[in-house]
Amino acid sequence: MYSETSVMTKRDIYDLHSNDAVLRIWLPAPVKQAMDECIGDFGLSASEYLREFLVVYLYGTYELQRMKSERTGLYFVPQPVEIPDSSPQLSFGMGEIMFSRASKAESIPGFGKNIVPLKLLLNAKLKADLEGLSDKAGIPLGQLVREIIVSHFMGHTVWPERNPLWTQEQKNMADAWVEDER
Repeated sequence: MYSETSVMTKRDIYDLHSNDAVLRIWLPAPVKQAMDECIGDFGLSASEYLREFLVVYLYGTYELQRMKSERTGLYFVPQPVEIPDSSPQLSFGMGEIMFSRASKAESIPGFGKNIVPLKLLLNAKLKADLEGLSDKAGIPLGQLVREIIVSHFMGHTVWPERNPLWTQEQKNMADAWVEDER
């Protein structure tokens, strides 16, 4: 179904299965409640859903579908590595609950302050690509992801998505195309 010349091979997203990075953000309580209720209907954990959502946001639905069908990306299953019995057992303390410092008095109109902590384990490549977008937008990573999540679960009329990644020339070209001037 998918061609071998997919964009995926050019994006270095073949192996995204390891969750070796942490993303911490703060959400308004009503957004977290809406997110939990919606995700509950999909039969996925919140982490699974959000990782898939972020893959779609970054790379598109086509790539997520390809990952599922070809068992790559998020669904990549690496070959088991044999560890000799003499090796010490490693413990990473993933069960610990950790929160970043409280958000400054940020709030989203109609939803209140960002007071609910959200910690998501995800692949370092996903986090780096999100950081690249936040750098281009000139906003902190947590703020970018919060805006993405709010607009995804609550709609763009509540939190319109930014478009600062476009140059003024690109915006003018897009506007001209929409107005059928080109």
